Amino acid sequence: MLCELILNHSFPLFYPNIDDTILRIFSTNVIPDENLLTYVFFILILGILAGFIFMVFLKNKRLKDDLDEKSRDLQEAFEIMNENNKQLQTANKELIKKNIQQKEFINTAAHELRTPTQAITGYIELIDELLKEVLSEKVVIVLREEGKEKNALQLSKYHELVLRNATRLSDLINDLLDVARIDISGDNIRLNEENVDLIKEINDFLIDFRTSRKKSGKDYGIRINFDTALVSDEPLSVRIDRLRFGQILNNILSNAIKYSDENSTITISIAKLVDHPGSDQYFGDKNKNMVVLRVKDEGKGIFPDILPKIFDRFVTNSESGTGLGLYITKKIIEAHGGSIWCYNNRDGKGSTFEFIIPLSE
Repeated sequence: MLCELILNHSFPLFYPNIDDTILRIFSTNVIPDENLLTYVFFILILGILAGFIFMVFLKNKRLKDDLDEKSRDLQEAFEIMNENNKQLQTANKELIKKNIQQKEFINTAAHELRTPTQAITGYIELIDELLKEVLSEKVVIVLREEGKEKNALQLSKYHELVLRNATRLSDLINDLLDVARIDISGDNIRLNEENVDLIKEINDFLIDFRTSRKKSGKDYGIRINFDTALVSDEPLSVRIDRLRFGQILNNILSNAIKYSDENSTITISIAKLVDHPGSDQYFGDKNKNMVVLRVKDEGKGIFPDILPKIFDRFVTNSESGTGLGLYITKKIIEAHGGSIWCYNNRDGKGSTFEFIIPLSE
């Protein structure tokens, strides 16, 4: 048979006379034609799957390499961040330490400066009394006759200058002490509170304030009115530190006088917060047990760029101010459970400071 003959020889054989029947049988036995397409399709599918798997493998390898690289970068960044964090913690501890030392230094320095400053101020006030006696009308007449009246006037002028600057230095030292106490205590100002009649307390304060201003020649003809028309005759009881409350009024009024024109008017008004316009919108239920005080002046107002930060430390509307008074005032009011704000008057004349504090239960 032809197939056996071909398989038994290792070299090609040529048969010129092979009929169609033999070829048909031979081709059918070697590769059946009904399975040919199936084999080809199967091989193609295997090739495609093998190629796809190979591509996925390469892609995964690249992703894994990228992930490993990113992981190494992230680890390095994490280590750098930890090191930076340790350095920041160390630097922060140093800053806290230096800040405490600075506050302690300011507190100590202010205390040390206060004693000689008080002595200077006290002696200047004594000299003031002596000058008034020495420079009496009769003495001035004699000095005028001797041509020395000018010297006497210069002496009086220099004395006023020294007194004004000594007072300013004393105020600055007191402000620095207050700021140091606030910083050291973490805004927890110690208060010696007691229940008082608020209207009587303000009236008593104004008597002393007007007298002190007039005596020092710093009233400038400015009138200070106290309007109680918005409250009933019944006492308004509040629990306050009287000394600190006086400091609040003194700071606000002194500030108003500083920026007011001569012979103008400063008006203090008082009302329960529930009667204050817009109180429901801004304070809600809180207004039921609060009292609001308003200090309105007719001065030049507050510069627009200063207004948003007027209660920050070292912020002032003039070159002569320390920028500490209103900061301290705000902290004292907050220690009493209140708050303070201010605005320029709508008519363009002056500004208004308002603050609230709780009424006694």
